[in-house]
Amino acid sequence: MQTTHNIPNIRPTRAGESVVTTLCIRALQSIARTARRWNNRRKVSAMLDLSPHLLNDIGLSRTDVIDAIGSVGSQDPVEVLNARRVARCAEMTAMRGHKNYHR
Repeated sequence: MQTTHNIPNIRPTRAGESVVTTLCIRALQSIARTARRWNNRRKVSAMLDLSPHLLNDIGLSRTDVIDAIGSVGSQDPVEVLNARRVARCAEMTAMRGHKNYHR
């Protein structure tokens, strides 16, 4: 009986590195990404203390912040907020181009 495993082919990333070194580097990078996401989630949570006017000035709403905090644990909440902000800016730009837009 032959068993196949779905294990990616791990090769050293630099000349002279061993496979173990490469695996350690990748593990540390993964830990660093996870720590950065947790730190960003904490910082985004602090944004709930901002007034609606301040959030609006940076192109966000309280709902955007709440959604970012509630995003999947593997997703960086800062990326969620950036995507919302960019989408809102594009929407506002499109509205300004519309002939019935009055500000």
